Amino acid sequence: MKYLLIVLCILCAFSLATLLAIWPEESAPTVAPVITINDRAISREEIQSVRDGDPHHGKDEDFIDEYITRQLLIAEAQRRDIDKEPGFRKALKNYYEHSLIKILMDRVSNSSEAEVSEAEIDAYIDSFGRTFTFHTLEASATATAEDIKAQGDRYVSAFEDLSGPLQQSLAGLSPGETTTTFVTGNEKIAVYLEKIEGEPQHRQDFDREFIRMQLRQTKIEKHITAWIEKLRQNATITYHSNQD
Repeated sequence: MKYLLIVLCILCAFSLATLLAIWPEESAPTVAPVITINDRAISREEIQSVRDGDPHHGKDEDFIDEYITRQLLIAEAQRRDIDKEPGFRKALKNYYEHSLIKILMDRVSNSSEAEVSEAEIDAYIDSFGRTFTFHTLEASATATAEDIKAQGDRYVSAFEDLSGPLQQSLAGLSPGETTTTFVTGNEKIAVYLEKIEGEPQHRQDFDREFIRMQLRQTKIEKHITAWIEKLRQNATITYHSNQD
């Protein structure tokens, strides 16, 4: 009797396993394609995802035509193994790195609390008509006022004759103070303001919101510059000399 029960248990277990194996599984709902290009089925969700990422798409018919053409070109390029060529991989790498850095810099810029007060706008406007005496030195942010005066160049100029970056930097200084700014491209200079002479040229046509935007952009650039300098300071950078 004992052995009979064991055999029955084995048969029941085998039957249950067989039943589970042949029982039809609950299949995931299939998404009906809206377009089939050659052998590739494309769902409405896939097309909508591409469309959502292109805010400048035209009419529905034009968008679909452009999408089909794009998929045909991609398929043909892959058929020719262009995606496996070194030049393509290098271009893809460059695009990836460029996109990665851009997203990072956008996030750093957006995190900057670069508020511009009404007093700062007033100081900028009141600088027009006045003459600024200042010193500049191609140097890092660590340059002192003594360094800038001793090693830099001295200028005397009307405020309106200065470049935009210098205007925005000098307008926020009082005599005796220093700052750093970019003149062109990556050319960073330290600035020391010696004195301001003359009376403000009061005009009524200043666009305060435009000035606010300019001053805010200058603050954001300074924030980014300081952030990058901190990255470099915290990094371990080793220069290796080439040895034969």
